[in-house]
Amino acid sequence: LSVQAANTLQDAVRNVSGLSQAGNNYGIGDNLILRGLGVSYTYDGMYGGADLGNSFNPTRTLSNIESIEVLKGPATGLYGIGAAGGVINLVEKKPLATEQYEVKGVAGAWDTYGLMLDANG
Repeated sequence: LSVQAANTLQDAVRNVSGLSQAGNNYGIGDNLILRGLGVSYTYDGMYGGADLGNSFNPTRTLSNIESIEVLKGPATGLYGIGAAGGVINLVEKKPLATEQYEVKGVAGAWDTYGLMLDANG
C-alpha cells in the first residue's frame, strides 16, 4: 500500500488480476467485481459487508488498514462467507507496546498530494 501510495480501496486493488470496478457512482462507492461476480468484504476475517451491486455501496477507508488480501475462487471458503466471486480481506493495524509515530507526505502528477499522520502505542 505504501509503494502504490493508494488513498482508496479502488486504487489499492487496481493491479489485481481478474478484479475490476463495476461502476463506482463517480467515486462514491466501492463496487468491485472479481471474475465477473460480486465480492464480499472482511475485516481481519470477520464479515464486513458484501458488494451491494448498486450505487449505495459504501466507500471503505484505508485509514487503519495495514494490508489487503484478495482471495479468489475456492480460497473464499477460508472465511465461510460463500462469496462466488471472491473475498477482499482488509487487515487492520495492530496496537503496539511502544509508542511510534509516522508522518508522510506524498505528491504526484495531476495535482495529487496527501499528508498522513499515524500514531500508535
